[in-house]
Amino acid sequence: MTTTPETISDFDAPIWGIENFAKIINRSERQTYHLVATGKLPGVNKVGDRYVSTRRKLLNAVLGEAV
Repeated sequence: MTTTPETISDFDAPIWGIENFAKIINRSERQTYHLVATGKLPGVNKVGDRYVSTRRKLLNAVLGEAV
């Protein structure tokens, strides 16, 4: 598989909200919120009252640095 600019930008585009994080890491919203609240899901920042991260950071946190 070759890496294209579209692929890179998809991994680095901002993902907003616990519900979207949950879909990416295949967990419930409640489980995901707990991971974020306890600091066990690194790479997540709070902006105002919302959370933001990237697909790359979320997958790296769950799968390791292989992504």
